[in-house]
Amino acid sequence: MILCWGSKMKNNNNSNNNSNNNNNNNTNNNNEHLFFKIWRNKYIRFRIFHQIKKHSINRIKVYEDCSKLKDLENSYYIKRLKFLKNSPISVGSIPNSVRSLKLSNVYSYPFLEGSLPPKIKNIYVGQFFNLKIDKGIIPSTCETIRFGYHFNQSFEFLPPSVTSIEYGSIFNKPETIPPTVTRLKLFNFFNRIDLTENDIPRSIKFLIIDGCFNINLLAGFIPSSVTKLVLGPKYFQPQLIPGFIPSSVRKLTISLCSFETRIEKNVIPSSVRKLKIIDQFSGEYIASNLKYDSIPFGVESIEFSDFKNKRYIKLDHRLIPLSVKKLTIKGKEINLSTLKYNSKLKLFFKNYYYQTWTLIFLVQSFTLLFLSIFPPSSLNYFSITIPSLTIWFCLNYFFILYKKHMKIFFKILKMIKEN
Repeated sequence: MILCWGSKMKNNNNSNNNSNNNNNNNTNNNNEHLFFKIWRNKYIRFRIFHQIKKHSINRIKVYEDCSKLKDLENSYYIKRLKFLKNSPISVGSIPNSVRSLKLSNVYSYPFLEGSLPPKIKNIYVGQFFNLKIDKGIIPSTCETIRFGYHFNQSFEFLPPSVTSIEYGSIFNKPETIPPTVTRLKLFNFFNRIDLTENDIPRSIKFLIIDGCFNINLLAGFIPSSVTKLVLGPKYFQPQLIPGFIPSSVRKLTISLCSFETRIEKNVIPSSVRKLKIIDQFSGEYIASNLKYDSIPFGVESIEFSDFKNKRYIKLDHRLIPLSVKKLTIKGKEINLSTLKYNSKLKLFFKNYYYQTWTLIFLVQSFTLLFLSIFPPSSLNYFSITIPSLTIWFCLNYFFILYKKHMKIFFKILKMIKEN
């Protein structure tokens, strides 16, 4: 009886499952029919595409001037706006939805009260703008404001919300920068001959110096408040001197654009933990400008980036201190055969290719690191030998090994020793 009852219950369960499956199938079929009925409806399909079009308008929209926005349908969806011509901005001509505004390089009209959107966050003024801005003109929501080469007006108009500004070499009123500004970008600023140690406020934590060709740099010019420093990333040509980079900097980016930008010992302070070196034109700048002890002990992460040529770049193992735990190389072909083996070093490779390879790196502690890289599409297999070890690049194939898969691991280890 028990067996019969169990068999009967099993049959009932199977019937219920079949019934549920049929119901689910019917529901799915009904949903599909309903979807296609809606999609065949021309009006509903038109409304769907209309809504998609309206919401896609939040990308950067470029117009000649404000007059083009007057009769624009759904202009309240615009978030990023750019004007090409030199024309005044009237009150209410820019939609309140705009969060980022970029004006023409030749813009030369004063800002009127209420002419800027009330919730704007980013303002980019043209290169030739040099007019006084009264208090209350810039909305209290603005966070970033960028001026051009010719701007030389007091910054007393800035609201407390502004934390990032940019200006050129003519500006000489740094004392008017409010203490709320923590990010500063200087372009073509160091080409002046009247530099002083007070040109950069002591509140700046993130400093970008670009467009620099002056060969005379001042030690102590950068305040000790700066913790993140970018020398570039476009043009930074002068010879660096010890003391120019303060010991407070922990993240440092240096752009090499000539053979003159040599990095001698003690130029990079021992406080730096993350270092990025950009080679603008030729990979030879890395080899010629970096010397033994150029990179101090204490740096934990190094990235060599933006190589423009296709030649191999040899790295002397003495350039990489033993404190480095992560080395990122962003380029087409990098020769690491002269790189000294370091059991604490992780190798990361970056490039812009559609094919993905996986790097299998065997370290002394018998652990495997799996790192995605993007090599040239012309290569199918590539190996680099580091003393007693081999790194394999395997095209489009991922090996995932865990400690529980010890048999597979020892097979690979045996194969490595035999080779």
